[in-house]
Amino acid sequence: MTAVPGAGAGSVFANRILVAAAGKAQAVDAGLQVMVSKILGYGILVGSLFLQVPQLVKILRLRSVAGISRWSRYSEVPINTSSCIYHFLIGAPLSTWGENIIVLTQNLVIVCTCWIWDKHRVAKREMVSAVAALALLSAVQLSLPPSLVPLLIWLNIPFILGSTVPQIVQNFQQGHTGQLAIATCFMKMGGCVVRLFTTITQIGFDPGLLIGYGAGASMNLTLMLQVGASTPNTSQLPCAFF
Repeated sequence: MTAVPGAGAGSVFANRILVAAAGKAQAVDAGLQVMVSKILGYGILVGSLFLQVPQLVKILRLRSVAGISRWSRYSEVPINTSSCIYHFLIGAPLSTWGENIIVLTQNLVIVCTCWIWDKHRVAKREMVSAVAALALLSAVQLSLPPSLVPLLIWLNIPFILGSTVPQIVQNFQQGHTGQLAIATCFMKMGGCVVRLFTTITQIGFDPGLLIGYGAGASMNLTLMLQVGASTPNTSQLPCAFF
């Protein structure tokens, strides 16, 4: 059988075209994922402006923090602080962590309302100790050598558990969720789920971040279920309780 001249060269050329086209398609797909990730990231940043609004409205309307665990809030503040410092030190895009700045401010406001309206008067020593501990923790984290920075985000995981487990336990013990806002829990859970995607697409497979966001999503889902399950008990509470 007579070979067709140039057939081999044509086949190689066609393969090269297919490989190049596949490479361009992959590049476009990766670029599209990053673009979607950035849009979602900045969407979370804007949405974070309203994250604690439902909770703050409930507190300010009745001037009460009944059902709110201030120890959970003490643990939540370092989460935002550590996350800001970690992402800043590794040079991560603002679209992957910017909401932490806003949420940190909101959580500080809620801590202050706990100090003002907690039915059990909060000692000044506790307030000073909380402020000093946060300042010391932030100073230590900012001074970490580059080799230890990756460990910083792993230290956030105990704080994530500490910010939700006391609230979950308190809800279980008292049989109601008091002033806890389910909308805020829902937005936190949704934000954690989206952050799983934005972290993978913009930062990479960072186990500490991914485990932290996974834990945050599951803990806030638990709080949502508690709010839903205890609604009958919470609705029967007298206004004087708040």
